[in-house]
Amino acid sequence: MDRVKKVVEKIGERIRKEGFKAVLFYTKKFDGFIPEKFVYSRDDMKRAYMKLDNEKKNVFKSVYSNILKYHDELKKRYIRNVDLFLRGVKIRFRFIPLKSIGIYVPGGNYPYPSTVFMTAIPAKVSGVREIYVVTPPKNLKNEILSACYLSGVNELYAIGGAQGIFSLAFGIKPFKKVDKIVGPGNIYVNEAKRQIFGIVGIDSLAGPSEVAVLVLKKVNFEILKAELLAQLEHGKNTKAILVTNIRSIYLKVKKEIKKINCFYTKSVDKAVNIVNEIAPEHLVVIGGGKKLLKKIENAGAIFVGENSAVPFGDYVAGPSHVLPTDGTARFSSGLALFDFYKTQAIIEYTNKGFEKDYFPAIKMAEIEGMNWHKKAIEIRRQKG
Repeated sequence: MDRVKKVVEKIGERIRKEGFKAVLFYTKKFDGFIPEKFVYSRDDMKRAYMKLDNEKKNVFKSVYSNILKYHDELKKRYIRNVDLFLRGVKIRFRFIPLKSIGIYVPGGNYPYPSTVFMTAIPAKVSGVREIYVVTPPKNLKNEILSACYLSGVNELYAIGGAQGIFSLAFGIKPFKKVDKIVGPGNIYVNEAKRQIFGIVGIDSLAGPSEVAVLVLKKVNFEILKAELLAQLEHGKNTKAILVTNIRSIYLKVKKEIKKINCFYTKSVDKAVNIVNEIAPEHLVVIGGGKKLLKKIENAGAIFVGENSAVPFGDYVAGPSHVLPTDGTARFSSGLALFDFYKTQAIIEYTNKGFEKDYFPAIKMAEIEGMNWHKKAIEIRRQKG
């Protein structure tokens, strides 16, 4: 990791000093070519969308609709300003959408339009006015541009890796500067996000994907096998884990499926403890009933029952597939509507509230040795 840190620091420093010239250098170095253009507009996105066949258009519309409806419902139920009147003190707690965000969409053997949908749609629903996507040049397929078009992305930039993150953070022309950067990426992307935190906000450092399957009853082995192997398609560093209290399933998986981490225990409670210690990104639960779910505290997203395949969550269920990885589900959550807001408290004291809080406030100032804090309160009473 020290080597990765140094490499990324060098990229960031050169981009800060040289601007777009450094972007060209690193694009050529890491992508192997310079794209014909770096900035794609709404018109470019629309043209790409019009080139899709009808089947893909209908699929994309369904995906868009599912994700939009989920976040719309969340917004209606949970995002609301709250006005309180306590002890003669007026307090308003309010949600303010971020002005601009950047989304990193990783490259791979195939394009990932699902990541565009899963990040841009909740941002748009939240009221973010400016949404910019960066993605490696090789990722510039009609599917990516079309997902950007449907999701309300303002511009797409053909720039990947750490250089994409730094360009958004510093506002290297012709790229726009943003307030926050979200989305998954490789170790270089995550290190760049780590280094620019404080200059802009970030969502998390989502790393290689992982799934744990908790099996507590007899299950169709082919379903189990497909679920575990599906996760390994994401890349060589992904993890697939089986936790079960059924010895025959444990032995069959160990024998027939390679690269699976397997845990066996007779105790259901111990199986749950293993899951909570792993804190997986995705957790599939087969058996155990609803009471069991209350005991599972650490997981990015939970899929219950044989019908609930993780790929539904990857593509169409609704909640974002950008989830905490590598055990960080112990203390963090998946990307959601709330990530695109900042909150603010507005405080107004009436005369009654002033008198109610006067004594404890000046005494706290005395305890902490803050004489001017105390004075700032006392002088208001004297003037009154």
